[in-house]
Amino acid sequence: MNNIIHFFDLDGTLWRLKTKAWLIYKKNPNKPLLILSDGILIDILFGVYKKDEIKLEYNGKEFWISEKIFNKIKKKIPSIKEDQLGISFIENINPDYYKNLIFYKENIRHLINQTGIDIGILSGRYSEENDQKILTLLKQEFDNIGLEINKFYYVSDFFKSKIDNITNFKKTNVLLEHLVGFKIVDEHFVPIKQDLYKEVYFYDDEFQNIDVANNIQEIFEEYLRNTDDEVYDRIMLRVKDIKPILYTNLITNNNLNRFKTTKIELKQPKTFPIKMEKNNNKFLSKFDKFING
Repeated sequence: MNNIIHFFDLDGTLWRLKTKAWLIYKKNPNKPLLILSDGILIDILFGVYKKDEIKLEYNGKEFWISEKIFNKIKKKIPSIKEDQLGISFIENINPDYYKNLIFYKENIRHLINQTGIDIGILSGRYSEENDQKILTLLKQEFDNIGLEINKFYYVSDFFKSKIDNITNFKKTNVLLEHLVGFKIVDEHFVPIKQDLYKEVYFYDDEFQNIDVANNIQEIFEEYLRNTDDEVYDRIMLRVKDIKPILYTNLITNNNLNRFKTTKIELKQPKTFPIKMEKNNNKFLSKFDKFING
C-alpha cells in the first residue's frame, strides 16, 4: 500500500452522463409521459409541490407534483388519475439508457507517471453493481494512460441522498477513515482497521461535498468525543506521528487551473485533553493485540 491516495467523484468529475427522470403511466412504465427537467425534479424530491396535494406513489416512494404538471398530463390522457402516475429513475440506474458518455480525462492527466499513489472512486451514485458496464469503460480509460483504480466507494441510497443530502458527510467519513486508519460507525471510530494514508486527495465538482470535506477537523473532533478510550489514544498517536493531510480539489471550468485546492492538516483537538494519560503504554500494548488478532 502507498502513502498517498487520490479519491475521485464520478458524475461531473470523471464523466458526464445525460440522464433524466420520467413521469410515467404505471400501466406502461417503459415509456415516459413527461421527461422531467433537473430543476423540476429537485423541486419534486424536496417536496416543493406538497401544497398542491397531488401525491404519487411508486416503488415504495412518495412524491408530490404540481397541479400544472398534472394538467399537462391530463391533456394527453384526460381520464388519468394521480394514483396511476409514478416517478421513474430508470435512466439513472439502467446502463442501457446512458447517453452521450464523456470522460473527463483532463482531470486525471496530472497523475500520469506518478509513482507511489493509489486511486479511489468515491461516488454518490446508486449502485456499483449496476454501473459495471460503464465502470469497465472507465477502467479501460485509466489503463490507456497507465493508471489503475484501487478502491471503489458508492455511498448513497439514490432516493435518500437526493432528499436529505447526507452524501457529502458519507464521503467525508471515507476520507477521514483513510486519514486515521480506523472505520467509522454511527459517528464514532471503532477498532476495525482501515487503510491508512499520510496524504488523501479528494476531487469533486459539487461545492457542497467539498465544503463539508473542508470542515473535516470539526467532524473529526466530534467523532473523537464519541470514541472509546483505546481507539481515541491510538488515533492521537497516529495524528501526532504522521500528520495526515487532506487536499480537497473543487473542479472548475478553468482549463488552465482546473482545481481549486484547499489543504487541511488533521490535528489533535485543542478543546479537550487526552483521555488516558496513565498506563498509556500498557493499554496500547493490549490494544495492539486486540486489533491485530
